[in-house]
Amino acid sequence: MLFRSGAAGWFLGDLLSIRVGRELSLYLMFVAVVWAVLGSRVTWRLSFQLLYLLLCVSVWSVLIPPLQDATAVVSARSLQAMGVPVFLEGHFMHIPRGQFIVEEVCAGLRFLLATMAIVALHARLTFNSPWLGGLLFVAGVVSAVVFNWVRVDLIVLAGHFYGMDTWLVHNHIELGWIMFIVSLLPVLWLAGPLKTRDRPARLVDRPAAAGGASTPHSAAAGALAL
Repeated sequence: MLFRSGAAGWFLGDLLSIRVGRELSLYLMFVAVVWAVLGSRVTWRLSFQLLYLLLCVSVWSVLIPPLQDATAVVSARSLQAMGVPVFLEGHFMHIPRGQFIVEEVCAGLRFLLATMAIVALHARLTFNSPWLGGLLFVAGVVSAVVFNWVRVDLIVLAGHFYGMDTWLVHNHIELGWIMFIVSLLPVLWLAGPLKTRDRPARLVDRPAAAGGASTPHSAAAGALAL
C-alpha cells in the first residue's frame, strides 16, 4: 500500500512537474522497499537512518517564507531596540545609509538544515535516551535560527556605522558560515551536561550455546542492545 501510494504520488508529481512531490514519493517507495525486504522490526530499528534521509528532500523549502518573515521582523525590532533607525517595509530594511533586503537565501534555511544534520547525528551517537537527544536537537534548531538573526543584525550594524561598502556587508555569506560554526559551539557544549542525565544502555542476556556448552561470549553478563 505504501509503495503504491508513493508510485502514484511520483506519477502525479512528474505529470505536474512538482519536484517536491517526486522526491517525497521516491522516499516513500524506498521506505516501502526497506519495510518489505527487512520486515517491521528491522525497519523500526532503522527509523533514525530513514528519517535522516528526509534532510535530503527539498520539502524543507516550505520553511523559507516563515523564516524570511521572522528574520526581517525580529532583526528590525532588535535593531530599533539598539537605537538604530530602521524602517521595515516587507522584507526591506531601510537605514539612513542605504537599504537591505532579507532575501530567500537570508532566511537561514541552509544553516538550519546543516545544523539539523550535524546535531541529529551527534545526538544519536551520544545519548541513549531519545528525549535527551530530542532536547539537544531542538536546542540546535533554536540556535541556528537565533544566530541567523544575529548575523543579519551584524550586517545592518556594519552598514549603519561603517557604510555600505564595508567588508561585512559585501561578504555576508562568509559571515554566515562563520556564525554557523559559532552557533554549533553552545549546542555541542550542552551535550556534556545532558550526558550526565542520560540513562545507561539497556543490557540483554545472550542465549546459552546449543547443548548447554558455554562460550566466552555466553559467559558475559550481557551485551549492549544497539
